[in-house]
Amino acid sequence: MGPSVNAPGNTYGGSRPGAAECTLVNELNQRDGDGWIKGHLRNDNLGGHGVSINPTPMTNSTNPNFNRRFEEPLKAMLLACTRHTRRTTREHPSGAA
Repeated sequence: MGPSVNAPGNTYGGSRPGAAECTLVNELNQRDGDGWIKGHLRNDNLGGHGVSINPTPMTNSTNPNFNRRFEEPLKAMLLACTRHTRRTTREHPSGAA
């Protein structure tokens, strides 16, 4: 992940968690009567896979809050870096600034 990542709006090999991944969420929902989801620690739009090492139990309200307060600003920053890098490369193709 870095300036070469063209985000937001694109996916980079990320995936949704399957039923057999992060099964603790299934247990929590059974215990509490729903309200838990498999939230990506590394956003699926940035290549985060839905395998058990990446999703973590999050409440239905925590996940959109995490997205709004962390993931979207990160994706906007990466997009700004990408645009800057492309502009700099066009202006200075030899690498000399």
